[in-house]
Amino acid sequence: MKRDKINIIKTVVKMIKECWSLIHQHDKWYLGINLGLIVISGALPAVLIVILQRIINRLQSGGYEFIQIFQLIVLYIGINILNFCLQEVYNYYNNNFSLKFNKFINLKMLNKSMQLQLKDFENAEIYNIIKRAQSQGGASVVNYLKSVFNVIKEIITIGSTIIILIHFRWWIILLVLIVPVIKCIYTINFDKKWYKIRIERTDKERRAWYINFLLMTGNAFKEIKLLGLKKYFISKYDQIQSGIINQDITLYKKLTIVSIILGLFDYFITGYAFTYTIYQGYIGIIMIGDVNAYTDCIYDIKSSIENVFSQINQIIQQSLYVELLFQFFDIEVQKDNSVIGIGEINKIELKNVSFRYNNNYAIKDVSLVIERGTTIGLVGENGSGKTTLTKLILGFYDDYEGEILINDIDLRKINKTSYTKKIGCVFQDYIKYETTLRENVGFGEIDNIYSDEKILNAVKSVDLKEGIYKNNGLETIIGNWFGDKQISIGEWQRIAIARALIRDADLYILDEPDSSIDIIKQKELIDMYANIFKEKIGVFISHKVDYVHLLANKIYVLELGRIVEQGSHSELVKNGKIYKKLYTECKKI
Repeated sequence: MKRDKINIIKTVVKMIKECWSLIHQHDKWYLGINLGLIVISGALPAVLIVILQRIINRLQSGGYEFIQIFQLIVLYIGINILNFCLQEVYNYYNNNFSLKFNKFINLKMLNKSMQLQLKDFENAEIYNIIKRAQSQGGASVVNYLKSVFNVIKEIITIGSTIIILIHFRWWIILLVLIVPVIKCIYTINFDKKWYKIRIERTDKERRAWYINFLLMTGNAFKEIKLLGLKKYFISKYDQIQSGIINQDITLYKKLTIVSIILGLFDYFITGYAFTYTIYQGYIGIIMIGDVNAYTDCIYDIKSSIENVFSQINQIIQQSLYVELLFQFFDIEVQKDNSVIGIGEINKIELKNVSFRYNNNYAIKDVSLVIERGTTIGLVGENGSGKTTLTKLILGFYDDYEGEILINDIDLRKINKTSYTKKIGCVFQDYIKYETTLRENVGFGEIDNIYSDEKILNAVKSVDLKEGIYKNNGLETIIGNWFGDKQISIGEWQRIAIARALIRDADLYILDEPDSSIDIIKQKELIDMYANIFKEKIGVFISHKVDYVHLLANKIYVLELGRIVEQGSHSELVKNGKIYKKLYTECKKI
């Protein structure tokens, strides 16, 4: 238990420092301005109590000119106005800051995500950290420091009112502390348990979100409707959410019972302190102004102490959640030791390359050479390692065994930006950007996104239907999220191919680029691909083995991550087993 308390304190101190540093990066004046306003706001309640005490006492005792009392009234009203204005300025300043800081954090998170590697997103533990961080953002940091500032403000209020009350009965101060202290200890333990439960059920909440996504976005509507999966998914969602809600209700029930017991005890103690103070006024030991001042002090101290403990509980709880944001920022980014820039890609060579997913080999002892003017075909069943091999060639993974050489230079030493600029690729799971046609194609070469000629040439080269963009041209919004131009899967794939073609690349990788293209257009596309690959390096991946040989000089057959057959089409049909089987099956279709 003692170690847990030490760890909590360390976490809180660390998070305050981290948040302080992060905010200071964005605005050097924010912390100073807030502290100044808080010190003034924290001291004003005690000042108002003293002024009102003197006004009432002077009225009771008599012997004062009204002008003397009126001066105190003006001062009292003036300080209230000052307090109001300070609060409004404080709120305005903080609201403005929060909006800008939230943008700052979101940009920082986006930049961080782009520094990560593909393997980080494929790691369930790291991906959970990423998802948790997404739920935090800049608002969590600002709210966290606001809680810290509120504690400082309340402590100043407590200190200044204690100075007033200590002249009356010091033991009343201790009396009003009893319940808030007990409540604080209980709430800290409750919040720790609550946090632990939230972390443990992250996976369940992600599953519930995923089901919600499937049912609400429309992407899976046709298949869910056809297969009658609606009831199944709704039942699953209900089951997950019911489990989460039942956990929450059980915790809230315990919290409510304890809160009621402590609340009743608190009212009894406060009632006694109030009664004692009023009685002292009744028997003439203190004046009416004193009674008013001391009862106000009792209320303010009690209220401020409760607020302090409440804010401390929030700080402890928020520390655990804000820590999730910094866990994301602290994800280790692999240092880029690549210092060699390349202007072109003339040769790619893999020497005994192996790669593991979760300690299982996805690629094993692969060796091959591709030179400019050569196109290779990668064929094999699903899960044979074709796509993983292309990811390695693209430089998405660095933790492989063996060597990948680009122009006889180790790929790990090559600047990735200079390398990927010379690559055009159509992934099997290409992105359907719900944006303009200009951006959909122009993303392939962002420097040419406003070059209508280049974009239109790429669009026409894949024979995209002109009717799709006839009315609004390149500014036509594709998809139905933000526009109303929904297109077929085949047309989406043509756009993805155009996105790759707009690049002046030396290496083109096409992963199942014909999977959604009608058979009539295949011959036309094959001629286009052949023209693209001319004097370039081409990697063509397809399950349709019947025409890979029309593009590839050499074909590699993969099975369980290994190259099991290689050669020309005629050699493989004659001597190969797997390729011959795949080719024969394609011919039968």
